[in-house]
Amino acid sequence: MSKFMAAFRLGTKLDKEKIKLDTKVHAMEKEISKRARERLELEDKANHLESEVKELKNLAEELRTDIDKKESCLDHLRKKNDELSYSMSKAKDKAIKEVKAFNAYAKLLNETYTTGFEDFHLDACEAFPGVDFDSIKLPMGFGCRFHTFAILGLTFKGFWKLVVYPLSWTS
Repeated sequence: MSKFMAAFRLGTKLDKEKIKLDTKVHAMEKEISKRARERLELEDKANHLESEVKELKNLAEELRTDIDKKESCLDHLRKKNDELSYSMSKAKDKAIKEVKAFNAYAKLLNETYTTGFEDFHLDACEAFPGVDFDSIKLPMGFGCRFHTFAILGLTFKGFWKLVVYPLSWTS
């Protein structure tokens, strides 16, 4: 019986060891399935992040193209602004020269008118000595109003507009 007892004890010992190993295998299988789920979750997250990275790269490329387009438009607008500013400056200078030339002409015309009126006054006094022509005077405002101009500088969003018109038009 001793062989039987030894075999029985060995069998019991092996059964206990088998149970321990089965428990370890079961725990390892749980751990493996847990790790597999974690791996799948991480793969999903990695795929999601990769797609986000691709989207962000595409968005960055679109933004670069938009920036390039806007910079080219801005350069074009700056050139156009410079051209228009230069044209406005030339137009302003030309208008000022024309106003000065017209003022000189108007002054000469006013002097001629005044001289003509004085000559008429003297001729009329000589031709009609009995009539008092001293009450007829040259209207002081007329000669001045003829060549006086209003020059207005109007602003609208930073642009100057030169407006020139005779004051006689306003009254």
